[in-house]
Amino acid sequence: MRCSVIIPTRLRPLALQQTLESLELQSFADFNVIVVCDGEDPETRRLSEQYPGAVELRWLFHAQNCGQGAARQTGVLAADGELLLFLDDDVTAVPDLVLLHVDGHKHETSRGGKLAVCGRIVERYSRPPHSRAELYLRQERERILCQVQQAFSSCDLTLGRHACFGLNSSISRDVLLQTGGFDSSVGSVHEDMELGSRLYDRGVRFVLEPAAVVYHHGTKDLTKERVRSLVYAGRSDAYRVAAKGQRMPQTKALTRIQHGRADRRIKERLAWEFPNIVKHLAEVFGRACDVFHHRLFLRLWLSFTFSAYYWEGVKAAGVSLDQLEQLVGSPFPVFMFHSISAPGNGLERRHCLSPQRFARFMDWLRAAGYHSIPPDDCLSAAPRACQALFSFDDAYEDFYTEVFPHLDQWALTPLVFVVAKRIGETSCWERGTGLPEKRLLSASQIREMARHGVRFGSHSSTHPWLPDLSDAELQREICESKQCLEDLLGASVTWFAYPSGGVDGRVRNAVAQAGYKRAVTTEEGLSFWDDPLLMRRIAISESDALVDLALKGLTGHSIKQQVFRQTRVLIHAGLGRLPNPIVRVLRQVVRHVCSVHSVNP
Repeated sequence: MRCSVIIPTRLRPLALQQTLESLELQSFADFNVIVVCDGEDPETRRLSEQYPGAVELRWLFHAQNCGQGAARQTGVLAADGELLLFLDDDVTAVPDLVLLHVDGHKHETSRGGKLAVCGRIVERYSRPPHSRAELYLRQERERILCQVQQAFSSCDLTLGRHACFGLNSSISRDVLLQTGGFDSSVGSVHEDMELGSRLYDRGVRFVLEPAAVVYHHGTKDLTKERVRSLVYAGRSDAYRVAAKGQRMPQTKALTRIQHGRADRRIKERLAWEFPNIVKHLAEVFGRACDVFHHRLFLRLWLSFTFSAYYWEGVKAAGVSLDQLEQLVGSPFPVFMFHSISAPGNGLERRHCLSPQRFARFMDWLRAAGYHSIPPDDCLSAAPRACQALFSFDDAYEDFYTEVFPHLDQWALTPLVFVVAKRIGETSCWERGTGLPEKRLLSASQIREMARHGVRFGSHSSTHPWLPDLSDAELQREICESKQCLEDLLGASVTWFAYPSGGVDGRVRNAVAQAGYKRAVTTEEGLSFWDDPLLMRRIAISESDALVDLALKGLTGHSIKQQVFRQTRVLIHAGLGRLPNPIVRVLRQVVRHVCSVHSVNP
């Protein structure tokens, strides 16, 4: 497997030379190096003419500075290696770096799917910190690097926040080109995060190779660098949301003015309207941090610096406050129903909703000003206030008899999740659960309702607990159900619902690889800038009192759930002061109580 190592550079010929010299010591031979100089740089051009390196080396020069993303993309298009490895011009590599990346791809691709291998970054600073704030920033950077590496190694559901692809990362050239590669419009700070989020949403697996280490020789003043990066972050987030619709945890800082705690909204609005005042306050807190050596002043400096310079970048992208409000949208409920039928035993009350109560619920929503948002609109626009998405799991036949005849009356555009291999049969997966088996929609009923505006998504092929399946079984459940429904409907199926809410990093990745654009969980709460494949929902059943229905629509949680949430916060706040054995016992008790009362712990 031939590898092309791509290095963007500008105005740092001495650091670049050290990077190239470390690559000459590699134990793997079948690779070449492509250096892309981003803009006019006489010293680097002189180095290209005089460098006597032993590695296969190619130099490319941009006529003007276009940004690191553009430089990396130039290297991608010029590369001839099957595998692409990205480095910066201020790092030195361990001798086995290229070999470890190549072996990582050979080992992991045997499992199938698309893959990105990420190595470790170890910081080495050329001078001691000049201020207490810089010392804390170095420690914060180390913490973030550890957090990212832990997310890559565990592949848990927090990976979407940390997904980035840049320094010391490798990928198949074909996979990268299928994704579109680096976006030069993002700038020189967050182009790796923007690409990482696109790779993650397409189901590329991120794998950590801990032995693949590069040493990053930091020479920048981190306090000044933070200011510069915040301006770039504001510009890139505004671009990502406005141009690409990337409303996700990585860009959620854009929502701070309109949403969140009242005191924080006031501070962010102050920073938007009077940035110089906030910048001055940030400087005061920075000096106080150096004088008093207290992290409180560091947190204040970080907070006020972020507010002042992040919104400066957003405004530099040409976004006004009114436009920002349109981009951000509002939290909205995704209601989750199952069977619309009269419940029998106590267990059914948590699974069913009688037609009479469903009608009253719909009438209450209309009176409160809510209206149904078409599922397709969630793919392209930010939902507005009082919009709601109505989803129905399992595709019971009672949907056809109790809901479908009244779609026009309620102005309802529902989303029904179908267990594809059980169409026209019964809900056999409920055997042994205490719930009765019910008839499911037939193929002719599904086609008829599709002609009248009902949208359908996949609920797997047979409704298993997905995390327990093998890779092959998981692919069948997710991919075959999509193909089956698309053949039945003659249209693309872009939504998926995890059966019983069973999802982990591997399952989410399989759903992304199958080509779904949105997926819903059973995690309670309003949906707002979630991972698009981990959207929250609000379960509605016969056991909900009227006040619970109202609260769920407004806040995403019932009274009981709100009490449990606040109790959980208080318990976790006090756990840190107790011995570890007691902490473990108390956490088990909390999880048990939450599971008994159907509350997400």
